[in-house]
Amino acid sequence: MNINNFEVILMISLGAIFGVNARYLIIKKFIYFNLRNDIKILIINLISAFLLGISFPIIYQENNLNSNLYSFLFAFFTSFSTFSSFIYDIFSLIKKRKFKRLIFILIFSIPVGLIIFYIGYLINNF
Repeated sequence: MNINNFEVILMISLGAIFGVNARYLIIKKFIYFNLRNDIKILIINLISAFLLGISFPIIYQENNLNSNLYSFLFAFFTSFSTFSSFIYDIFSLIKKRKFKRLIFILIFSIPVGLIIFYIGYLINNF
């Protein structure tokens, strides 16, 4: 293994460790608010979209991809966000026939996630 591969693997490992621990710490704070699981996941995913929006221009400065930074942030956001939990909750709501809740989660997760991402992107470009 050459040094470049080792650096990338190290950055992915560190990003994943920090991402999953950040998610865990934030979810622990939700104990005080008595939120349903799907709302917790929605909040985490919106935070992730916002942070990704802020980070996106940093990663791709002047079309020059910084592979260590990219590797760290990619791993951070994939372990911080909860896409698999989101899909499980969507499936669970369908199975329980809770279609109003399903529509609410779908409407808020995707369009609002894109808006939050764009706001983060705009903030970093000022």
